[in-house]
Amino acid sequence: MTIIKYLLARRMLRARRQREFRTRMKNLMLEYFSLLLKYKMRRIRTVWAYSRMDAAWVRLRDEAPEAEFKDAFRMSRESFWKLVELLREDLQHQPNLISTRIPVPPEKQVALTLYKLASCAEYRVIGDAFGIHKSTLCQHFHRVIKCINEKLVPRLIRMPKQDECRESAREFQNISSLPQIIGVLDRSHIPISSPEEDRKDFLNSRDYASIILQATVDHDKKFIDISVKHPGSCNDAFVFKNSCLYLRKEELIPRSNFHWNGVNIPYLIIGDPAYPLLPWLMKDFNEPNLPEEKDQFNKRLNRARVSVEAAFGRLKGRWRILLKRSEIGHTFMPEVVAACCSLHNFVEDENETFHINWNLTPADLEQLPQPKKYMCQENDSLEGSIIRNTLMDVILQSEVCLKADIAIECRISYLPLAVPYKICHGIYATNEADVTTIVGDSPKIWILRSLEDIR
Repeated sequence: MTIIKYLLARRMLRARRQREFRTRMKNLMLEYFSLLLKYKMRRIRTVWAYSRMDAAWVRLRDEAPEAEFKDAFRMSRESFWKLVELLREDLQHQPNLISTRIPVPPEKQVALTLYKLASCAEYRVIGDAFGIHKSTLCQHFHRVIKCINEKLVPRLIRMPKQDECRESAREFQNISSLPQIIGVLDRSHIPISSPEEDRKDFLNSRDYASIILQATVDHDKKFIDISVKHPGSCNDAFVFKNSCLYLRKEELIPRSNFHWNGVNIPYLIIGDPAYPLLPWLMKDFNEPNLPEEKDQFNKRLNRARVSVEAAFGRLKGRWRILLKRSEIGHTFMPEVVAACCSLHNFVEDENETFHINWNLTPADLEQLPQPKKYMCQENDSLEGSIIRNTLMDVILQSEVCLKADIAIECRISYLPLAVPYKICHGIYATNEADVTTIVGDSPKIWILRSLEDIR
């Protein structure tokens, strides 16, 4: 009897499991067919892309006066089309038989990028002007910025070669009377949107998020080296010590054989007290109650520093996106800064004028002011101090020939030529005929205070 009950219970259990299995399979099949029916009967898309008007862009391209075009894109039509041709190959869309939409032409991609850099307007506002949705505009903006960095930055931002260094040294010497200067170093904080992660790392001493642009500028106010990879909390000396300019100085700066009183003076870059004094990086004296010779050295050094201040002013005046916080992420902002620097060099090479209306106003500078600079705490290099003192001697010994502001008019016949006189730059004369040959018909020669000073 027990065996019969066991067999009946086993049969009933098997039958129940079979019923449950059939029920589960039935439910699965119903769910599958329900999803399949929904997929086949999904809503047919009635609009692939909304029709958008690009009348503003067409008018700027074809009908706007040259002044309005330049104000919108910060360059003339001629320079604009030259830039488009440089980037066309990389921006041209490849033929796609599947897509039914007309691709955005390269000139429109470049135009919307320049407009964004010059105005700092939102993607939505620029998209309405160019007839493009903001997401598509953002994609093209990123694409053009990357293309500029790949093609223009290596070509336009580079350290000068040997012959270019000689030219820069001559130009800087005309400005400051100091020899061997080929560039001026400085930094500027670029505002960014505060990132969610590691926000404190990007806050500078003015309590706003930024990244640091360290740049070296030549006599033409063009960038020859940039470093834009450090957050705003870093100090200037740390940024400098981790830049390619410092780490690869032997490769980037050509050698020079200029000697003065037995001291070899290499090609120099001018900095401020925030940087260390090195044999190739000069800075002014930062001491109280400076003697006359050191004060004169500082004044001449500051004359050379004007070029980097003017370069930063033009950079931010043209490309206003560097002056304000934008919606661009902090990871992509360094690429935008590098692209703006290369575009700055491009328009300077094309001799584009800088419009007076683009100058930064006091309100622009006070909105997000630059953080205060702190003096570098590192000890001055001994070799750098020797070179700096030698440069002071250069100034003192060449004042006779170079200080036109205290020059006086003197007739050649008045010179008592019993002893040789130094006329200029190491040229000596022993008689009136030699003086006439050297000076020519000019009624002036440069002398300092009295004839005794030039003996």
